[in-house]
Amino acid sequence: IIQDHRLYLALISIFTLFVYYFEILVSYLDSKGYKFFKTVAFVLLFIYIGFFSWITIKRAIIWGKPIELFEETIRFEGVFEYQSGVARAYNALGAQYFEHGDYVNAQENFLNAIKTGSELPEAYYNMGFLLHKIPRQDEDLNEAIVYYNKTIEIKPDYPRAHQQLVEIYMERGKDLPKAKYHLERLVKLDPSNPNVYY
Repeated sequence: IIQDHRLYLALISIFTLFVYYFEILVSYLDSKGYKFFKTVAFVLLFIYIGFFSWITIKRAIIWGKPIELFEETIRFEGVFEYQSGVARAYNALGAQYFEHGDYVNAQENFLNAIKTGSELPEAYYNMGFLLHKIPRQDEDLNEAIVYYNKTIEIKPDYPRAHQQLVEIYMERGKDLPKAKYHLERLVKLDPSNPNVYY
């Protein structure tokens, strides 16, 4: 929902002020004879630190499991219908499944990223890549071309989509003028890539 790590630096000043005024309060109450307050304050502080330490450990464990992290993100982001965030989470989850060889779940999540209504070029590219690299029939390659073209429609300077289209057209040995077009685009977009010239 929010990127809480962006708050850490700002919290230094807040906690510095808190400790400063807390010290003043404890000294004042001590001088008035409320000795028990210091004990209560330290017990509450211990509980407070213990609670957030436990939460931190729980979050660190989740961050170590990307599939669970992105599934949780989708559950929370989906509640607020923050479409761009949900699409990115679905796309990242699909990429994790793809990396683990679970192509069915990868495809489902890439399609969910696309269905959110967000124009996320990576989701279209990843869907095309999945159909291109794990083809079951020739129609998959045709569909991969559609997804790669949609990627380029959203983001014309997306070099990897151009490169994959060149690869498909050259592997098939047809539509070579299209392959040439995408190669020429690649020369402009990625001039330091030796594969383009090869």
